[in-house]
Amino acid sequence: MTSGVHQGSRLGPLFFLVYINDLPEAIIDLFLIVFLMANDSKHLANRSSLQRSLANLEKWSLANKMEFHPSKTKIETFSGLQPKHKLCNEPIGAVNNHHRDLGIIVSSNLSWSEYISRKLGKLCGSLNLLKRNVSNKLRVIVKLNLYKCTVIVVISYASPC
Repeated sequence: MTSGVHQGSRLGPLFFLVYINDLPEAIIDLFLIVFLMANDSKHLANRSSLQRSLANLEKWSLANKMEFHPSKTKIETFSGLQPKHKLCNEPIGAVNNHHRDLGIIVSSNLSWSEYISRKLGKLCGSLNLLKRNVSNKLRVIVKLNLYKCTVIVVISYASPC
């Protein structure tokens, strides 16, 4: 192995963030916001500056000897127009109607109906699990803890959405 961090290591995400920490500064653009995560990054840009930002990303990747995978890169638009951008001379695919991002389903028309319906399905499943498997003989505090661990967790995750 010539570079990189062993897959599955505990320090891998930290090393990766240290390694790509200068990525936002490499993309000098007033119309771009970059979010860095443990093994990913997200870039918010307007249509006119996106291809220029992608070109700056390519320069950064060459300077840092890091490859991008255009096949894993997606563009999501909220205008209805299909983007035709390239990264490393390969076209970037577009996100269809909706996609999952950090457990939240984001829709291209900014509707939350798909996310809410999936969350309700998961919630009904959790309630049915409790109803079938929790005995009436259990103490109230135990029932309350089970409820908090199975139902409240589902309700509270990304609740502002």
